[in-house]
Amino acid sequence: MIQVTKILAATTISIALTLLQCSCVEARLGETYASFKVKAAKGFKFKNETKKDTRTYYMFSMALDPTTQQAAPGFAGGLTVTVVNGHVTGQSMVMRLGDNYEAGKALATAHALDFAYESLGKPSPKSKESTEKEFQQYTNAIDMVMGGSPQNLRYPGFNGVITLSLAPDQGVIIAATPDAAPPPGGPEPVNKANK
Repeated sequence: MIQVTKILAATTISIALTLLQCSCVEARLGETYASFKVKAAKGFKFKNETKKDTRTYYMFSMALDPTTQQAAPGFAGGLTVTVVNGHVTGQSMVMRLGDNYEAGKALATAHALDFAYESLGKPSPKSKESTEKEFQQYTNAIDMVMGGSPQNLRYPGFNGVITLSLAPDQGVIIAATPDAAPPPGGPEPVNKANK
């Protein structure tokens, strides 16, 4: 049984690393919701929307292919995109790891990395080595979250913070929020990708 679990986990890690090369399309902070909606059609299924004051919250469920479902049975994800005046101002994703913890964790890691890159407009690592290194760093961060220690991640030169925390059902929540507004008269934060 342990050997089968290791094989499934290795297969899932391979799938997860491949996933990083073809983004699942989360929202980029500051982009228009219309732009995100077009991209989201391939990776997410629209569930509903809720309005509160000037904010609209759009909720989606993650579309998983049969190979992913087989490698990580019970793995699931949901995405909430917060929109104000037609622009994405924040987003969060919750992921249930499923019945195979290691496989689910590998998929959650890949989705967390993709989420962070897309949210902040950060390019994915170019080399296999740097991809694997960052994948391992996020795997460690998810292990810390599962142990009860939330993680806040920042990338120099990119506006926003990525927060990883534990969901009530023992899943992983990842959120992207813009940095706090600058003081009056101060410079506007700018993502390198948006210059």
